[in-house]
Amino acid sequence: MKTFLYLLIMVFFVNLSMAQKVHWSYKVEGSVWGAGKPWVYDYRFWKYTAAIEAEDAPGKTQKKSAKSPAILHYQFIPLKTQQVIIVENYNPGAITKVEIGTYGKTGIRKEIYTAEAKAAPKEYRVLNLFCPLTDFEVTDIWISVDYKAIEGVNQIAGVAISDIKEAYSPKINLPAELAFEGDALNINEDISGDVSPSSPKITADGKYIFFNHMNPEETIFFSELGSDGTCLDVKPSIFNLPQGVSTATGLISIMPDKNSVIISNMSKKPIYYELYIDKKNRLKKREINVKGYQNDDRAYQNETVSSDGNTIIITQWRSGDLDVFKEDMYVAHRLPNGDFSELIKMGNTINSIGNDIPCYLSPDNVTLFFSSDGLIGYGNYDIFVSRRLDDTWTNWSEPINIGPQVNTKEKEKYFTITASGEYAYFTKAPSDGQKDIFRIKLAQPKAETPITETIRPKPVVLISGKVLDKKTNLPLEADITFEILSQNQTVGYARSNAITGEYTITLPAGENYSFRAVAEKYITISENIDASQTTEYKEIIRDLYLAPIEVGQIIRLNNIFFETGKAELKPESNFELEKLTAFLLDNSNINIEISGHTDNVGGEQTNLKLSEDRANAVVNYLIKKAIPSNRLIAKGYGETKFVATNDTDEGRQLNRRVEFVILSK
Repeated sequence: MKTFLYLLIMVFFVNLSMAQKVHWSYKVEGSVWGAGKPWVYDYRFWKYTAAIEAEDAPGKTQKKSAKSPAILHYQFIPLKTQQVIIVENYNPGAITKVEIGTYGKTGIRKEIYTAEAKAAPKEYRVLNLFCPLTDFEVTDIWISVDYKAIEGVNQIAGVAISDIKEAYSPKINLPAELAFEGDALNINEDISGDVSPSSPKITADGKYIFFNHMNPEETIFFSELGSDGTCLDVKPSIFNLPQGVSTATGLISIMPDKNSVIISNMSKKPIYYELYIDKKNRLKKREINVKGYQNDDRAYQNETVSSDGNTIIITQWRSGDLDVFKEDMYVAHRLPNGDFSELIKMGNTINSIGNDIPCYLSPDNVTLFFSSDGLIGYGNYDIFVSRRLDDTWTNWSEPINIGPQVNTKEKEKYFTITASGEYAYFTKAPSDGQKDIFRIKLAQPKAETPITETIRPKPVVLISGKVLDKKTNLPLEADITFEILSQNQTVGYARSNAITGEYTITLPAGENYSFRAVAEKYITISENIDASQTTEYKEIIRDLYLAPIEVGQIIRLNNIFFETGKAELKPESNFELEKLTAFLLDNSNINIEISGHTDNVGGEQTNLKLSEDRANAVVNYLIKKAIPSNRLIAKGYGETKFVATNDTDEGRQLNRRVEFVILSK
């Protein structure tokens, strides 16, 4: 049986101006007696945790009978000291001696602790060792460890010196309350028993799982999920490049519409592709470039893409602040040409001096789940959550460890949440490297608990439906763009399936949205969904009917808004009016009538005059946007052309409308 010593080095820099100081080691050297050259790890920044195997030789395993005592040499920012803190966070008791002092020919070495190696009654221990305040600044600590005396894995999670008298104990930054219900379910046996699945991605509706099979081609597979989270029918997805085109296809994101994915391809340039299905059910690809991406021998990839497709977070294996090569997270945003902007490092709050890997950016574009071995946790890679604090994408909240129901001494990665927020999926990799996929149910937070103290993203609305031909009712392939109505800000994008017409998108709750569907040879249609009062997950079904560009077609302008009883256009109308302007500029041979309509509330003549004035307001807007007046006619119909009953608020709202009619083309 092979036995390992895992040494978790937690470098935690504390500002020297603080009244009470705790300095965590920035460098550790280990010398295994009789085992050849020592190993050295040099990490000199803040909040670092790394996993190191110390055996017969660095990185090698050995049988338990061959284990030998060792001396671990830690170095610190100088500090007069009266307390040493040693965090043994697994199987403690192997420490036999601790010495403090300074290094060099004239150095000091003072023993402050001796003991016989003996297993402690708990799996976790903070060893607080006290001494009189030193009259010199401590820079070095030597810890003697007898591995042979303690059964199983021995683990140290950091060493610190302090000038405070009270016993200090580092704490994992956890959510305010339990984040999950019950235990995580291993669904790996439903996928494969002989290969290792990786990078699971759940569709927004929670019905399908996509993942990489870790075969030589890293093929993308998918399966429908049962109600209990098990995979019902695992098979290769359509989103796989032909053999010979790709040798290492990595799944980054399955877009909410399930009609396109973003993949990485380590062996090719450009390294990213968007794959989508055309109207003949063929797989198409589009190259995506990221400015500043380093694709060299040391580049190591992990990425996530926002649900709107406009933001990508990439791990880059680069030299850090102190020339230590490590994985840090960088962000880039979509450019008008479809590529991504220059990569920006996301700052040192969310990037530790360890390795940091993005997992899942929620649809609010604020809440990020990531995996790190550089923050205080339970073992190797743990899952953390942090929230973006401003629009720079470099200012983030203090990361929260999502807790021991998910995080263990193993490697937890690829965390993702369904749009409903009901379930999370993640991978766990034990020491043998075989990945398993797990599912766990999220707990409902208490009403009084601020969402920033939980791991839950902000609630979203899941909008789905079909895009159909208004005349034939046949499905259409269309591009659908979503904007916040009051800001004219694009926040989402979907493409309807060319075969079924289906589309899906997730958007943050709490906003009033307008959206438009665009298809070749069809009139662009706009509608709106008011989710401004929505405070929890909600599913909305909305089918979109596009009319072909033909004489006589009548199209409702859904996002035209007036002051009550007046013909004054509200600013929220600009989105719709700009789209109508673009349509007329693109189709210069088309003449239209702008038709105004009202409900039956008020006098007939008053309503007729109001409908005429509103139609003229739209025509005047278009003329100011360089549409020739001879292509436009304004006409008011008052309350003469109802499309719904006037007996309900909903019906009267439908009757109050502005339409345009194609007169000639």
